[in-house]
Amino acid sequence: NAGCGATDLHPRMLRVDLDPLALPDYLSSPDKLPFAGNTFSIAVSQEVLEHLREPQLALAELARVVRPGGLLYLQTPFIIGYHAAPADYWRFTNEGLAAMLQRAGLVVETLEPAVGPGTGLYRIIVEFVAVSAARLYAPAYLPAKGVAAALLTPLRWFDSWLIVGE
Repeated sequence: NAGCGATDLHPRMLRVDLDPLALPDYLSSPDKLPFAGNTFSIAVSQEVLEHLREPQLALAELARVVRPGGLLYLQTPFIIGYHAAPADYWRFTNEGLAAMLQRAGLVVETLEPAVGPGTGLYRIIVEFVAVSAARLYAPAYLPAKGVAAALLTPLRWFDSWLIVGE
């Protein structure tokens, strides 16, 4: 799990992150993985590429460490509010992501949205409220974000209705 943060997906899955507070198995960046090529049958990276100055390097590394016939599960944002951790560089369309994956030598089997337009709107408004509150009083960011998230959760329920053909 490259860029795992605090997430522990499975006891057998190695956790890689730059943040020592996340207590990863390996302290490393997704664009410089400390593994030999063709090592893993599956690699995962969720909501990480947008934080990398050169996401194509991370995709090349993930492609390098996944053995032939293996799988890469990748989740990237398209509609989401700005969220520095420590930086926020990119957003990805399906077409752009497919092109990047193919450039990395990967075969795209399935490419679909993880969230719908209701969740996209929810994320943008929640972040807008939190950042606006923080401009008035810096410590208000997290409390404002929590309150906005709780109050606006119903927006996410529109995803199943708005995503046509799902």
